[in-house]
Amino acid sequence: MGESAVSAAVGHQSRPAFLSQPVYQLACAACIRPLCLRAMKAVMLSDHSKELYSTDMPPAGLQLVNEDRQVRHCACRIRDSACLGCGQVAGYHVTQPCSNCLNDQNNGHFWMFYSSAVYHYKRNRIGEQSRQ
Repeated sequence: MGESAVSAAVGHQSRPAFLSQPVYQLACAACIRPLCLRAMKAVMLSDHSKELYSTDMPPAGLQLVNEDRQVRHCACRIRDSACLGCGQVAGYHVTQPCSNCLNDQNNGHFWMFYSSAVYHYKRNRIGEQSRQ
């Protein structure tokens, strides 16, 4: 895989910064099936040029597939996650985070989505007007 498995929120400096980050709903890019209702943009800890979406809740629209594997740049173990509608791999789940990633500045999200595998829709916060 070539990267640390855990992500950091885009623009994240401290825990309260999460409150100002946009929240997204995600759908499978192949079949448009809803995958996740609460995700944030994130970047790989080991390669900030790789943009992802991540969530801390197990997504209802996914299933784990294939076997666990260890990533190259840390001791985390991950497993692919695929859309329940069409079977396309949409990302991965960090099944066993390593101590280095847990101690690094991460957002506590262990379900990752590849930007190329999902469509994202910004969710409105309570009291926020929808812009069209």
